[in-house]
Amino acid sequence: ETRGTVQSSVGMSIAVEAGNLNRRDHSDMLVINSGWGLERSKQPLVTDIIRSYARDNRFLVGLDTGAFLMAFAGVLQRGSASVHYEHIAAFRELFPDIEMTEALYTLSKNRASCCGGLAAADLALTLLQTQSNAKLSNAAARYIFQQRVRPPHEGQLPLQGEPLGYQAPEPLRLAIVEMEANLEEPLRIGEVARRAKLSLAQLERLFRKT
Repeated sequence: ETRGTVQSSVGMSIAVEAGNLNRRDHSDMLVINSGWGLERSKQPLVTDIIRSYARDNRFLVGLDTGAFLMAFAGVLQRGSASVHYEHIAAFRELFPDIEMTEALYTLSKNRASCCGGLAAADLALTLLQTQSNAKLSNAAARYIFQQRVRPPHEGQLPLQGEPLGYQAPEPLRLAIVEMEANLEEPLRIGEVARRAKLSLAQLERLFRKT
């Protein structure tokens, strides 16, 4: 809301301009980035600026938890959204009428949201392709060494393997997948063991050991 610096979650200071609701620019897109401190980001001026871009029918993109600010501003009422997996449950609780997906990103006619991190590159390259052409998107992908553009439905967490190789035995991985799939209504431990094809004692030993 004011000119000066803002501090990121890792302590890095970034110089910013003051928000200005009356400034009219020629940009086609507003990118909304927010970190963990949503209570600090939910400012009246920020909300008004998001709404003004929406009224002008400009493209809105929320990165990481940016979809929260879009939802607070009321510009996601008829769509779906993606946020970082650590915040999915909170989003569903705050905005039960908005479809929350575990996709890397969501994309519609004039709205997009993304779970953040490296998925922002996948979304950006997809936007280049849809709003310009595949040649430009491929050139940009080569420039940043992006070997392929992941589709949104791949999901945020790798279920078939860990990026650095499996760190837990397969029965334990199966148990963890079942637990992660039932966070809202947790399974009883005995049911987790049954689905992982283990006895309760075996499951407990595996967790202690690993």
